[in-house]
Amino acid sequence: MDVYGRGSFDHYLALLVGSPNETDSGIAVFNEGHMDELRHFWSEFVRRPDGIAEHDVLVPWADTIDADTVSWLVRPGEPPERWPVAVLHSGLEDCEIYPLTCTELLAGLFAGDIVSDTLTHQLALALSHLQRDDHVFLSFSPYEY
Repeated sequence: MDVYGRGSFDHYLALLVGSPNETDSGIAVFNEGHMDELRHFWSEFVRRPDGIAEHDVLVPWADTIDADTVSWLVRPGEPPERWPVAVLHSGLEDCEIYPLTCTELLAGLFAGDIVSDTLTHQLALALSHLQRDDHVFLSFSPYEY
C-alpha cells in the first residue's frame, strides 16, 4: 500500500487505501462494522465458510469489482506476521485461505503461480485486452473510488 497507494490492479482488484484528507474511504472505514455484518449474515442466511472459526476476524485490505474481498484472517492470539490471507467470494459462503502475505498472494496471482477459484478467472477476463504477462496498476485520484 505504501508503494502503490490508492488504485487497482488490472482494473479489477482495488487496494483499500484512503487518502490522508478523506473520511469516507479506506481500510478503516471499510472495516467499520464489517465483521458484525458478516456474522449476522452467516447466522441468518448462509453458512459460515469452512476455515473461518466463530471468533476469527476478517480484515479486508482489497476488494474486487465483483464485490469479493481479500482480507487478513485474524485468529485470536496469533501475531500479525502469521495472519493468512483469505479471499471471500461475494456470496459470503465460500472462502479460500492462503498462508501467505498480501504481497506473496498478489505476486503469485499475477505470475500465474496461484490459481484462485474466486479471483483467477475474473483476473483473466480483466486482462483479456492485454498481453498474457502484462499487468497494470491504475492510480485513483482523490475523487475516484
